[in-house]
Amino acid sequence: MSVPANITLPSDEARITIDKTVGYILKNGTGFEQRLKDNNKDHKFDFLEEGNQFNEYFKWKIGRHEQSQQKAPTASSSEDTPIIAAAPLQFKTKFPRAVSNLDCDIIKLTAMFVARNGEGYLTKLIHHQHKLGNKAQFEFTKSSHSLYQLFRQYVTQYRAILRYLSEEEALSIDEDVILNAYKRAQYIGLHTEKKKKERKNKEDIQKHYASIDWQDFALVAKVEFDAIDEVQELAVPLSRQDLVNRSLEAKRKEVEMFMAAPIKEQEPPIEPETELQDQPSIPKAETTQHMPVIKGMKIRAAGESRLRKAVPGTSENTIKCPITGNDIPELQFDTHLKVLLRNPRYKEEQDNFMRKNFKYESNLTTDQVYENIKRFVRKRQVPEDADEKIEKRLKIGPNLD
Repeated sequence: MSVPANITLPSDEARITIDKTVGYILKNGTGFEQRLKDNNKDHKFDFLEEGNQFNEYFKWKIGRHEQSQQKAPTASSSEDTPIIAAAPLQFKTKFPRAVSNLDCDIIKLTAMFVARNGEGYLTKLIHHQHKLGNKAQFEFTKSSHSLYQLFRQYVTQYRAILRYLSEEEALSIDEDVILNAYKRAQYIGLHTEKKKKERKNKEDIQKHYASIDWQDFALVAKVEFDAIDEVQELAVPLSRQDLVNRSLEAKRKEVEMFMAAPIKEQEPPIEPETELQDQPSIPKAETTQHMPVIKGMKIRAAGESRLRKAVPGTSENTIKCPITGNDIPELQFDTHLKVLLRNPRYKEEQDNFMRKNFKYESNLTTDQVYENIKRFVRKRQVPEDADEKIEKRLKIGPNLD
C-alpha cells in the first residue's frame, strides 16, 4: 500500500525508528507509547507528539497494522513458530584451568585497554613492557601463543560492551533479551530430546551387533588385489533396472526351453495281477505253512515296508515350522531352524512361542531346542494315506513281495 500524498515521508533512518516503534506499541499496548513520551529526553521520539511533522505517518502506520490484524486475527496463531538454532552466547568464555588468576587478570586488562584505545595501543604496550623486562608476561599477544585466541576473544567482548554503552537501545533491549531467552529454551529442549533419541538408537544398534554370534562364520574365500587391479578400469555398476531386466530375461529363456522340450509319453504301469498270472500257482498248503518265529524278531505284514517306500511325495515332504507356521522342505528344515533360532530378530517370536506352549521356564539351550524340534517333527511327519494303504493291504492278505 502506498503512502497517501498528504503525509510527509520521513528519512530512511527516521522511518526505521518509526516502524520499530509501531511494532512494539502494537505488541505492548499504549502504556509503552506513554513511557516513550515520558523518557524522550534526546527528542528521538518526537513523532509521537501531535504537532510533529511525522506524526501523521506514525498514525497511518498504526492504522494500517490494526486493519491487517482485523482481517486475519488468527493467521499467526494457527501456525507453529519455527524453532531455529539459538545464537551462540557472545560473552561465554571457556577459560583453561592451567592459567593462574594473576595471568587471567593481566589478559583481561590488556584486552580491555586494547578495545578502548585501538590496536596501536597494543604495539606501544608491548614495546614499553620489553623495556621494563616483562617480555615473558605478555607473550600471549603473539599469534603463535596458545592463549592468543583467548586474548582476541576478550578484545571482541570488550568492544561489544563499549559499543552497547555508546548506543541507546531503549526500544529493543528488553524485548530482545526475553525473546532470545525463550528461543534458547525452546532450542535446548528440542536439542536435548533429539540427543536422547540418537543415543537410544545408537544403543539399540550396539545391542543388536553384540547379540550376533560372530564366531558362527567360516572363511569362504580370500580375495587378493594386485597392482593390475588398482589401475584396471572396472565395469559400470549395474542399476536396479538392469537387474530386473536380467531376471526377466532368465525367466523368459526358462519358459522357452520348457515349451521346446519334447513331452515324453508315460508307459502304462504294469499291473501286479498280470505278473502273478504268468507265475506257476503255488499250493495253498505251502503258503499257509507257518515258519518258526525267532525270539525277538518283529514280523510285519507282507508288503508293508514296500508300501511305505512307495508313498508318492515322500522325497519332497514339507515340514510345518512350529515357530513361523510356514511349510519348509524337509531337506532345508535343519538350516531353517538354525537361522531362525540364532537370528536375534526372531527372539521375540521365540519367546512368544515358549510362553504360549509352556507354562514353565525352560533351561534348555538353543541347540537342545533345535534337536528337540527336529525329533518332534520327524515323529509326527507320517504320510496321511500310508496307514490306510497298510490296513487295506492287511485286509487283502499276505502276498508275495
